[in-house]
Amino acid sequence: MKKKLLTVLLILINAACIFILSETSLFQNKKQPVYIAVAGPMSGANKTEGEAMLRGIRLYLDKINNEKKIGDRKIKLIIFDDKNDKRVAMKVASQIADDNKVLLVLGHYYSSTSFVAGEIYKKNGIPAVTASATSESVISGNDWYFRTVPGNNLTVNFAANYIKKVLKKASASIISDTDEYGASLAGGFEKAAADQGIRVINKWEFDTDSKKLNDELEEIVIELRSVKDPGIIFFATHSAEAIKILTSLKYPGTDYSVIGSDSFAASTFLDEFNNYTMERLSPGYYSDGIYVITPFLVDIANKEARMFRKEFKKKYNEEPHTFSFCYYDAMKVVSEAIEQAGFYWQDIREDRRKLRDALARFNTYDRAVSGVSGAVYFDKDGGASSHLTVGLYQKQRLLPAFSQYQALESEGSGDSETAYDMIEIRVVYAGIDINEIRNLGNHTYTADFYLWFRFQGDFDDTSIRFTNAVNPIRLERPVMEESADNVTVRTYRVKADFKNDFDLHTYPFDHQALRVSLYHTGLPSNKLIYVADILGMPLSGADKINAVTGWNINDILYYQDTMNTSVSQDAKIQHSRFNAEIQIERKTFKVLFPVIVMTVILCSVCFISRDRPAVRVLMSITPALLTVAIHYLFFSDIAPGFIILEYAFCIIYLLSGISVLMSILSYNLHKADKEIKIITIAENPCIVLIVLTSALLLIYLYIKNSL
Repeated sequence: MKKKLLTVLLILINAACIFILSETSLFQNKKQPVYIAVAGPMSGANKTEGEAMLRGIRLYLDKINNEKKIGDRKIKLIIFDDKNDKRVAMKVASQIADDNKVLLVLGHYYSSTSFVAGEIYKKNGIPAVTASATSESVISGNDWYFRTVPGNNLTVNFAANYIKKVLKKASASIISDTDEYGASLAGGFEKAAADQGIRVINKWEFDTDSKKLNDELEEIVIELRSVKDPGIIFFATHSAEAIKILTSLKYPGTDYSVIGSDSFAASTFLDEFNNYTMERLSPGYYSDGIYVITPFLVDIANKEARMFRKEFKKKYNEEPHTFSFCYYDAMKVVSEAIEQAGFYWQDIREDRRKLRDALARFNTYDRAVSGVSGAVYFDKDGGASSHLTVGLYQKQRLLPAFSQYQALESEGSGDSETAYDMIEIRVVYAGIDINEIRNLGNHTYTADFYLWFRFQGDFDDTSIRFTNAVNPIRLERPVMEESADNVTVRTYRVKADFKNDFDLHTYPFDHQALRVSLYHTGLPSNKLIYVADILGMPLSGADKINAVTGWNINDILYYQDTMNTSVSQDAKIQHSRFNAEIQIERKTFKVLFPVIVMTVILCSVCFISRDRPAVRVLMSITPALLTVAIHYLFFSDIAPGFIILEYAFCIIYLLSGISVLMSILSYNLHKADKEIKIITIAENPCIVLIVLTSALLLIYLYIKNSL
């Protein structure tokens, strides 16, 4: 009997090994990976920016390599450190050009390094994609270089419009670096300011490569202090030099208005501020009130951006920086292009050309790649056609300013000197603090929460509608209202029933999301955007919510997205929608406990003497009958359909039938004084456990593939 049992176990082990090996590359047609070079500052003063690039790229890369999106090939990175230095960048670009396995380059980070490297990539026919180098010279005249974020031309026109129409400033001063990035921004802003009627009072320049850089920066600070009213100060610089100037300017009684470009959203901006004692003692001492024109702000982005943020924090244990989002999207664009390129995988130069052509085909909104920062597609120069956002630093967080603008290209304007009309989009901060969730059914639940809005000026909150409320909810008198510095916070208490559709296919291993969603019926998304009021959210989050019976509360997400409402058969209006999403997980053991009890009863049948057939049959039938009752009660509460729990029910029915059959056969053979080895083995409880283990393995694999 032991030999037979050992044989059965070996068969099962061999089957499992074959299954595991079939999922590995040992049984697959091994193909060469796709090599992509990443070039950026991987060491030195700007190492943090290089890490931000890599982390965004790798987060998407892990996803597609696990999903095997590029056929049977994996994408592998080859990392090059250009130190944000032009001379080093040229050497790096030459090394990449000499490497016949590199298909494409992601990077470089700076405009200056991208420009010099781009000449080499153009000469050697290597496509490159940057998500940070914004000078127009990087892509102008180089059809091998692409950029997934807006360029400096759009930035300076946007900034001048915002200064004039929102900040109501009529004068400005410019501080700029003389490098590719700074010179491009400064020259463009000076012209855009003149077009808007903004008087440029002063203009200061410095050279980061100068040995007397600190003296130059100190001289700028001294001259700035001597100017009675410099207007708003536009920084066309990288973050390190800007911080030296800003910290020197800040002293009691000063109140300079400052606006910067995307470098102020870089990962090193706040990190370098924290090197100063006053910023550490009083967060925001130097940074509060600084405006930033940036290609991306997660607080007004879509749900995918929120999920990216969550995954990033889980993997790296820190908040993602702006350019982590941007390079995540760049990696996605590249992977989509690789899928569509139609490679022969024989001639690297031909494959590079095919990849360049595939990237160039993302040239309209309909052909855009959907990223966490929105739709990414390229104009005829290889630049991104996307919108900019305005951030304002508050308590060391870059949050959306109360007024956002959408730039619309005017008809007949040229590509390089584009004029823009601006449509104002109002930002209203919203927050929800959940007190309790109860009466949780399959389609509805009851929520008790505080809802508040933080806004500038007037806001008609009587037009708020909850999209998933069982009955219409009208916000009555607020429980609290406070105003200071033209900012109002209005708070309501809401207790209501909400609709919710559950996906029960993975029951009882299911995770569900309870949502509270609202929008403003009178203001479309081109006039109002909701932003989650992170600064006002409770710190305790999910831990403070009263427990939901039978469930664990894992997390709460706050995000905005868009929804459409119909005004006629052919016309729809898009609205910004604010969402609070409570993520819950079912307590599995409570649901599976009856199944476990039935299984134990069936296993115990094997230990009852064979000369007591009535007892054995009764104990074999009882679990099946009880399971039928549980099955009926279960489906009286949950709509029929394929769910994982039915695996467990079927196993009980199967084992019960086998147990009855074996009990009868065993008794008859025992009574006839006959012995058959296979019957003896089948009665061994180890066989039952093996069957159950196999069933549980199937369930585990199904859950793993379905989540």
